[in-house]
Amino acid sequence: MANNSTRRSTTGDGGSALIEIEYVDDDGLKWLVLIPEDDKAHPERGIPVGPPDFTFLELSPDIHKRLHNGMYDRGLIRFSDIRGRGQQVFAAVQAAYRVDVARVTEAYDR
Repeated sequence: MANNSTRRSTTGDGGSALIEIEYVDDDGLKWLVLIPEDDKAHPERGIPVGPPDFTFLELSPDIHKRLHNGMYDRGLIRFSDIRGRGQQVFAAVQAAYRVDVARVTEAYDR
């Protein structure tokens, strides 16, 4: 499902305009993708700009999604976006795990 928000245009080698568009994939992950301006109907074919793929961290699917979307929502999409924003990165990681901490604490109330 694509969102109509466009961030910026650039020109590819062939002279066709490329745009960055927000896209939510079937797993609910938010992406910024680069697509040809005349192919807005197919953002799933775009080149992901970010956030990066965090699957190598081997997180549970819920935590992975919360981390990925938390980074996106904070504008931490490219490497250049995280420079000097360590506290924001930490906040995204902390928020991704917050729900699980609540679940663990809830177990003690049973």
